[in-house]
Amino acid sequence: MNASKRLETIVSFVKGKVLADIGCDHAYVVIQSLLENRVQKAYACDVSEGPLERARVNIESFGCSDKVQCLLMNGLDALPFDVDVIVIAGMGGLLIKEILIRGIHNVHPGTRLILSPHKDAKALREYLSQHGFVIQQEKIVKDGHFYPVLNVLFDGVSKQDLTLHERSLGTHVIKDSDYLDYLHHEKDKWKKILDRLPDPQKKDALEKIKDIEKNLNDF
Repeated sequence: MNASKRLETIVSFVKGKVLADIGCDHAYVVIQSLLENRVQKAYACDVSEGPLERARVNIESFGCSDKVQCLLMNGLDALPFDVDVIVIAGMGGLLIKEILIRGIHNVHPGTRLILSPHKDAKALREYLSQHGFVIQQEKIVKDGHFYPVLNVLFDGVSKQDLTLHERSLGTHVIKDSDYLDYLHHEKDKWKKILDRLPDPQKKDALEKIKDIEKNLNDF
C-alpha cells in the first residue's frame, strides 16, 4: 500500500492497544499500524459514509477486517472507551482543536494522540499546552509541503509553558534534515515578509528571523 512520508511518520508514532483514526480516509494508518503490530485492534472513524466505505474495502483487502470496526461518527463524540491511541490528521489545526474541545470528555488520561495539522499548528500547540496535553515530541515532515506530526500525551492536568519559538516552530522537535530545511524555509519566508513591511512594522519579523537564525546556529 503506497503511503506518503507524512503517513509513514504518523504510523511510526503509534503505540498502544486500541487505535482510533479520526477522519480515516483510506485507512492506511489503521491498516499499517495493525500490520506492524503497533496496536491489537482499531477503529476507522469518519463523519461521512463515502470515505468509510473506501476504508472498509482497503481494510478487507489487507485481511484486517477481524481487527477493525468502522464507525460513522463526528470527531470524538462516540469514541469507544477502550481507545488508548488517537490519530487526527489531514485537517487544519483549528479543526483539530475544535474536535478535541467538543470530545475531550471521551478521552481518558493516559491516552496518546498523534496530531498532524496541515495549517494553524501554532494555535493547536497553544491549546494543547494549556489544557492537559503534553507535547512529548514533534517531527517536521517534508512531503511536498512541511507537515508537523505531534506525539502528545493527555493527562488532563498538565500545562506546558511554551516559548514563542516552540509555539511557532515546534517543541521537542527531532532535529534532522527535514527540520533544517523547514527552518531555512521559514527564514526565507519571513525575510520576504520583512521586505514588504514599512519600517515601523518590521520589529516582529526581525525578531522571528533572529530566533530562527539562532536555532540554525545551534543545529
